[in-house]
Amino acid sequence: MEPNHHCANSQILLTGSAIPGTVVWDYGISMAAAKVKFALDEATVRRIETASKRLALSKSQVVREAVQDYYERLGQMSEQERKRMLRIFDEVIPQIPARPLNELRRELKAIRLARRSPGRKTIVERQK
Repeated sequence: MEPNHHCANSQILLTGSAIPGTVVWDYGISMAAAKVKFALDEATVRRIETASKRLALSKSQVVREAVQDYYERLGQMSEQERKRMLRIFDEVIPQIPARPLNELRRELKAIRLARRSPGRKTIVERQK
């Protein structure tokens, strides 16, 4: 889209930007919608336009749904990160020594007892 192009049906105003290769997008739908301004590169604007045509949705709706989808995935691992973590898991698990359950229970009991006992002294107590 050319700078300073106004799309009346979607209420989007594209204007020139000081950043080469980007377009400033004034975005607003109705009185209930917040009016915001984004600087988007032309490739992103084309993707939004293409998605709008393919899905028969307004550009505003395409952006809203894309933001909602992105928001829902926040905090989730990407597929690449998930595979990396699984590789690490597969490397670490075989390194855990196999031992009888009774031995493990005795060790845990000893750790718990040690934590409850007043055997440790703080630096202040040692100096007295």
